[in-house]
Amino acid sequence: MNYTTSQEFNVGGTMKVNLVFFSVFSFFSILSFAEDGIGTLADTRAKLKLPNYTGEEKQLLVEQAHLFLNELFVHRDIKIKDFGVGADPVPKLEVLKKDAAQLSSEDFHQRMSDIFSNLHDLHTNYIAPKPLSCAATFIPLRFDSVLDDKRDVVVVSAKLRIRAESVKDVRVGDELVAINGEPVEKILERLGKISGGANSDAMRIRAVEMLSLRSLATQQVPQEDELKFEFLREGNKIEVTVPWFAYRSLDCIGADSSSEEESKLSLRKQFNLSEDEFQKRYNKIFGSRSLLSKQRRWAAPSPLDEVFEMTTLNTPMGLVGYIQLKGFSWDNPNLDIATVVEGFRREIEGRLSRANGLVIDVRGNPGGYIVFAEKLVQLFSTKEVEPTKVQMLANKLNENIFLNANGQEDNRWSAAVRSALTQGSPRIQPMPITTTSEANSLGQIWFRPVIILTDAACFSACDLFAAGMQDNGAGVIIGVHKTTGAGGANVMEHSVFRQIMEGENNPFKALPHSQNMRVSWRQTVRSAKNQGQLIEDLGIRSDVIVPVRKSDIETESKDLMEAIHQIIHTLQPKYKSGLAVRRGNSVLLKNGEEAKWVESLYGVDKIELWIKGEKVHTVELCNRGDKTGFEEVTLEIPGLKKDWSDEPVTMVGYRNRNQVFRVVRELIWRGRYLEIGSDGLNINSKQDEVRSLFTVNLKGQAESGWQFVGNKLRVGRENNYENNILSRAFIPLDLKKQSGKLFLDISLKAENDHDSLRIYFNNPDTYERIHVFAGSNLSQQKGVSISLPEEWDRADMVFEFESDENWNMAGPEIENLKFIQ
Repeated sequence: MNYTTSQEFNVGGTMKVNLVFFSVFSFFSILSFAEDGIGTLADTRAKLKLPNYTGEEKQLLVEQAHLFLNELFVHRDIKIKDFGVGADPVPKLEVLKKDAAQLSSEDFHQRMSDIFSNLHDLHTNYIAPKPLSCAATFIPLRFDSVLDDKRDVVVVSAKLRIRAESVKDVRVGDELVAINGEPVEKILERLGKISGGANSDAMRIRAVEMLSLRSLATQQVPQEDELKFEFLREGNKIEVTVPWFAYRSLDCIGADSSSEEESKLSLRKQFNLSEDEFQKRYNKIFGSRSLLSKQRRWAAPSPLDEVFEMTTLNTPMGLVGYIQLKGFSWDNPNLDIATVVEGFRREIEGRLSRANGLVIDVRGNPGGYIVFAEKLVQLFSTKEVEPTKVQMLANKLNENIFLNANGQEDNRWSAAVRSALTQGSPRIQPMPITTTSEANSLGQIWFRPVIILTDAACFSACDLFAAGMQDNGAGVIIGVHKTTGAGGANVMEHSVFRQIMEGENNPFKALPHSQNMRVSWRQTVRSAKNQGQLIEDLGIRSDVIVPVRKSDIETESKDLMEAIHQIIHTLQPKYKSGLAVRRGNSVLLKNGEEAKWVESLYGVDKIELWIKGEKVHTVELCNRGDKTGFEEVTLEIPGLKKDWSDEPVTMVGYRNRNQVFRVVRELIWRGRYLEIGSDGLNINSKQDEVRSLFTVNLKGQAESGWQFVGNKLRVGRENNYENNILSRAFIPLDLKKQSGKLFLDISLKAENDHDSLRIYFNNPDTYERIHVFAGSNLSQQKGVSISLPEEWDRADMVFEFESDENWNMAGPEIENLKFIQ
């Protein structure tokens, strides 16, 4: 077996997901490389010039960087400890402030860039001015660092189709020896120091990626116009000269930032963001590593493909599910966290329900939304998930940021900063971004072994996902490297701080030439069995290490597959309890019926039923804990009867007094479904003949949820919706297998990406779901129409709105709502 163990490990029918979505421009997608935007660097260099900075502009940039790195940069002391006093940015900025007036624009920009790049922190960046921030240089080759016997070597692992004629003499598998006469290992050592990598593995993988791509937003324009590569192929030396190509986004360069709407950006979106922009761009151009070729995946396209793809592997252990989880964010504006999590869950329930184990591949995953990453962990955890916590510097600036973002109202973050200041603590007490209720609202759906494949390019929210799976005993980490990319922070932008602190005394000043900065603002601290450990610089250590070998290029890794097989085989005997998959996770009941339903389960001798944190019933299953086959068990909650309602119930299973699963079922009570007349069904507040709209509030008070105000369906009666709401309105439709079409107009203004409106149809008979809309903001009222399948007999049309703890806006308004057949 060609892998090493770094530590012991110990872990306890197809779904229809049809999403209506809108196309978006993807800056760095290879498909968006317009020919008129690409040229050789030699021809384009003159167009990639810095602006001439005035003395005032230089001073402003240094002062704003000092504010950023002195008062907001949470990792400063860690970087000094791990990389020496030379990594301290503050003294360098103080010197630069004195020198700035005498420096040329080029020298000033280089000094500023060096201060940030020497922090070994991919979350903390000095963003170049236009046109550099809108450009990248690349060569059409992808490289990977692999093992050849016991040597680390760099080989060509892929060739791009674009500008392919420039590398026609290069082959996949060629070993890179030198560039322009300099040994490749010396180049990687130099690039690694400025790559932002936070540990040795991360520095190497980032340096290898920089051989192919330089984002000029954060990296310098290459000095040379072309590269003379020296390769080894079957013992023979081959020399190939390849020009650097430059790509400029003309749309980006032409954008006028001053004309953009000065709307408040969502603190929740930024609070929830943890992402490596360079890796995201690199993956869009060069792709990310996968166990399987595209030819072996299911071919049906889906809007969710940009986030994840699934298939199965035939192995000696039987059928194994495989998920390539590409990132924790997306470009599609008609997706939100809840919709993507729901799609992820349903795809597993459908496509992978027969698999004996599961592999989740997050190699090269650049991160994204923290809440999304942490909400996925519960799907695989036998117990309540404890989310990762964060801590930040305690100072008046941070307190004011939270107060300003929340309309001067106190919240748990401003209170935590003030408490730390009172106690003289340099940081607040660690607190979760993802609340415990968010991290556990869906419950477990998988009852078999789980493996997470990582590498040193798994960064940021990907670090947090790997940490959550390991800390909560939900999976085993197989790593290509010793650890993940070690991006242990929540990132915030200068432009966001500036909008939050708008006003006469705003400490964040407008930066010249459309520039920006990013900073590691809140530091992640691990929970559960690794309580208190930091992620920054350390990453998530692999339980098993399986290096990529030269023979793995263009093939499935035999060593990796062997390790997967052995771990699944080792773990399978430990998974002795579980439930049969229930599509949609719902139980349909008739209005007025008691809460009584049947589950198919095995290996359980007791089940507790919980509602809203209170145990409501216990079911003893004497002498059934040792049974291995499925058996049907009737569960009930005496005295619980409802009409037109949804009620989440948590089922906690035990075997020999040990908790073996935690599953959430949603009990839904429904009555007569509405018939659609010949002239359709108009839904408005004046319709008195039938009660067509029903509301359920899972969080918040009834008066803060869905209701008609005039002829508009909206959330709350006031101008703004309230905090901490999860409200549903649903309309039950009797389709009689005659299809039908929905028409409505939507107006929406909410906090970006978390406070969100979701509209979808549920089939109560098959538990299929069709998504209509998901989002937080529309620039103008939007008309929507969608048809339902003819085979549907009934449907619940659902409007769902969710808000968080921060300030709120006007919210959703639905009008001209009509359904026709």
